Amino acid sequence: MALTSFHHIETLTVFNKSKFAFDSLNTKYFVGRNYLTILNGEPDFKYEDIVFIKPLALIYTHGRFYTDNSANSVYGVSWSGSSPDCTRIGNMDCHKSLPVQSQMVGGLMTDDGTFTPFSNQDDWTNETRDGSKGQVMVKIPEHYVKFEVVNGVYFVYMSALPVEDFKTVPEMYVSAYEAALDQTDPTTPKLASVVNTSAEFRGGHKGTQTTTKNWDSDPRSQLGKPITGLTLEDFRTYARNRNNGDTRWNAMMYEAQRALYWLFVVEYATLNSQAVYNAQLTTDGYHQGGLSAGISNISLNNWINFFAYGGNDSSRWYYPFVSCGFSDEYGNQTVAKLFPPLVRANRTYLSGDYVPRYRGIENPFGHIWQWTDGISCYYQNASNRPLFACTNPAAFRDSVTAADDDYYLIGNDLNAQQYVKEIHFGENGEITAKTGNGTNSTYYCDYHWTNVNTWNGARVVAFGGRAGSGAYCGFVYSDTFDVPSHTLAYVGSRLCFKP
Repeated sequence: MALTSFHHIETLTVFNKSKFAFDSLNTKYFVGRNYLTILNGEPDFKYEDIVFIKPLALIYTHGRFYTDNSANSVYGVSWSGSSPDCTRIGNMDCHKSLPVQSQMVGGLMTDDGTFTPFSNQDDWTNETRDGSKGQVMVKIPEHYVKFEVVNGVYFVYMSALPVEDFKTVPEMYVSAYEAALDQTDPTTPKLASVVNTSAEFRGGHKGTQTTTKNWDSDPRSQLGKPITGLTLEDFRTYARNRNNGDTRWNAMMYEAQRALYWLFVVEYATLNSQAVYNAQLTTDGYHQGGLSAGISNISLNNWINFFAYGGNDSSRWYYPFVSCGFSDEYGNQTVAKLFPPLVRANRTYLSGDYVPRYRGIENPFGHIWQWTDGISCYYQNASNRPLFACTNPAAFRDSVTAADDDYYLIGNDLNAQQYVKEIHFGENGEITAKTGNGTNSTYYCDYHWTNVNTWNGARVVAFGGRAGSGAYCGFVYSDTFDVPSHTLAYVGSRLCFKP
């Protein structure tokens, strides 16, 4: 199949008629799909092969058309200014059929990398999700993207088919749930994506609640909850324990986090992942709204008091409280499911929040932070904090001081605790914070947390945010505060597989 190619417009004449620089004669023109007459002779390409970027006014600032066989698969969004709302562009029918997003399916993956989709994608509750037949994963299909800025307008294009000048997003798999830990063999723990309430999968801070306190028959039980309190290196190692050090298995990867954000943005035409959830399609048949605030709006004091057990290590009060698979009756759908009140000793501590689910991926933000691999920050001084990224899991490491054959430079990390106004974007669509002074309703609507001191050294990166952080949370909420050895009861990760 021929790749779709871009062609610059040399001039524009009458509305809906355009003259192309590659025409063999200056008198040849193309006309829109709604016109049956071709002006001034036979064109070099049939007009049926031309897909207009809509609205047509964008032609004047963008100056490109798509041609060839895969043209009909190109769709995307554009935006400018402070509003997080985007304009849909490209083939508008694709915004209804969503040819890339619709390939995101859930299923079971065995340790050797064999993936079997669930037979019922709408409801997973009758599937085997306890780990005995594989890990519950969601497929991110291979697809093609292009990011560019033209005259202050940002453009994101997406295609299910190869397109010239587009970058390939490789096929990847992300755990449907925040990662659990299989400690059946305590000498070789394995990161897991399961719905399993047995003691071998106990979550929370290092999964050690039986030795520090007895919660197994208590509302605070960590049975069936995600694992926390581990370093990024721990998560990386335990993921690879699934198959004897196999580097295809990983903790959450920056490459996957970035891909998920743009899949969401193109589908919902907003940069604000915490926008109010709306199950209804627009009158044009498009998705609208966002994934909701998630579980992030609970009171921090209530969270502390619900889990309080004494002692001075306050970071250990923030244990996970959403069970893995809480929203599985919705399968690979997108939904925000109401979370029931948490009651202990006749007192209600947590209530009124929603657990978000994006195409089968539960709690993509707002419950616990997720350590993210394949990205690293190095504090050189207050004004120089380069961020580096890597797409080769075999080369993942905690400390990166300079770009090399494996890690490329993203840009300088924002040295401020502020809402994100500008991301690094670039040709890869980087979602890391570049400038601040945004708000929770403008630009990207998410926050950036960092250590504003000048302490030098490596920093690991977390995404998504935790409960109690409110409007700070979202796909773009990043944290570059912590050194690689740091562990916290409210920081976990996910399980990823990259073939």
